[in-house]
Amino acid sequence: MKKLLFTILATLYCMAMNAQDVTFTAGGIKYNVTGDNTVEVGENSNLSGSVVIPATVTNPDDGKTCNVTGIGEYAFYSNRDIPSVSIPEGVTYIGSGAFRQTALTSISLPEGLISIGSHAFFSCTNIKGDLVIPSTVKSIGEGAFKSVSVNTVKVFALDPPELGKDAFETLISCYVPDVEKYQDRDGWKDFQNIKLLTDFRLGDQMYSLNETGERLDQDLTFNDKDLYVSSFDFTANKLTYSRTFKNTNWQPLYVPFTMSYDDWEGKFDVAAINNFHEYTDEKGQTIKTELEVRLVKEHTLKPNHPYLIKAHIADATKAQEINISSKKMYKSYENSIVCSSVERKYTFTGTYRDITGMRTDDYIFLSDGKLCKATDDNVKLSAQRWYLSIESLGSQFGDYNNVGAKAFSFDVKLLDDEATGIDEITVTRTPLKNRSEAIYNLNGIRVNGNYKGIVIKNGKKVYQK
Repeated sequence: MKKLLFTILATLYCMAMNAQDVTFTAGGIKYNVTGDNTVEVGENSNLSGSVVIPATVTNPDDGKTCNVTGIGEYAFYSNRDIPSVSIPEGVTYIGSGAFRQTALTSISLPEGLISIGSHAFFSCTNIKGDLVIPSTVKSIGEGAFKSVSVNTVKVFALDPPELGKDAFETLISCYVPDVEKYQDRDGWKDFQNIKLLTDFRLGDQMYSLNETGERLDQDLTFNDKDLYVSSFDFTANKLTYSRTFKNTNWQPLYVPFTMSYDDWEGKFDVAAINNFHEYTDEKGQTIKTELEVRLVKEHTLKPNHPYLIKAHIADATKAQEINISSKKMYKSYENSIVCSSVERKYTFTGTYRDITGMRTDDYIFLSDGKLCKATDDNVKLSAQRWYLSIESLGSQFGDYNNVGAKAFSFDVKLLDDEATGIDEITVTRTPLKNRSEAIYNLNGIRVNGNYKGIVIKNGKKVYQK
């Protein structure tokens, strides 16, 4: 038995080690396979010209589409023939020495990036201007930017990232969302010129607020699906929400401003999430689930809160606009609302950035007016959307992946009455009216009236001929 166990473990170890050694080239770029459907950019010291790294890439050896989630260690080390590299959202880490001593003239780091390795951009002397550190970064390695001739560093992370020794030249200006918090952290407190960040990002544009970070002295159009990163609440001269509707089905709504009924009246319907309704059989097993929502006609929508919206008239060629009367934008963050039944925990989470690689078994999305699982593991969730995750609480029927698909083919049901300032959603459990007709075999599997043998009917064992 021990020998068999050792053989199995050795085999698994070899498989894991071999997976790390698998490489392929696509579009002229070399990749290392890091997982079942993930890759990192491998060693590419011989590339020349501007490099555009795709968000996904197809492995020519097996035809599998993979998400590009990293830039490997020393991937472009000492390559003086690449003036620029475009890094897609979805890349979560940049390995040690990845761009060390390259001739890059600028660098744009994507939202979603979590880790920057040691000496990643060491001695990239041609990089100048401002360096923007995304809000998602949690660690910056030693010497990551030591001989980089930037004028300022702008950091959007609300919580100061862990900072390695000599990660930056500490004489440059550093702008952060919370001066007091950053000045209290190791590494950051060494900066001699640390100031309040008064910038935010919407789509591909950076905007500067006034010196107190409270106002944008211009009109602002908040376009649907645009990335939004702001560490501040602020007010614009005029605020417009622009969105294109391809159909008149319910769609997810997640925005960083309040909206009143007068803002959308006559053009759109907006609904608040009320509760989940789980319909059960006589054994308590969920066999049908509905998301129940209520129209909002009087109350003000909360910012950073999951709602639903649908247009009265759809036009895929033209954006529709809502003038936001409050004119106030709130800082961006991923907010969740949660409800639980005895079997499951339902969590709605909103986001202001694109998310790729969300696995089908873990996430559910609102699409064409229905909640459904993704069709594959490479699904992309656009910014300004919310998604639903379901967690089993360990009961007999809690694992939704192992029950019938019918139970989790969610419909959105609009209730007759209106929302009344709902803060929390709940779960309602109701036995179906035909519960007395439910018939099960001795294995607990539901069967029909034509089944022959001993069955459980109305709680009793009976023999069906």
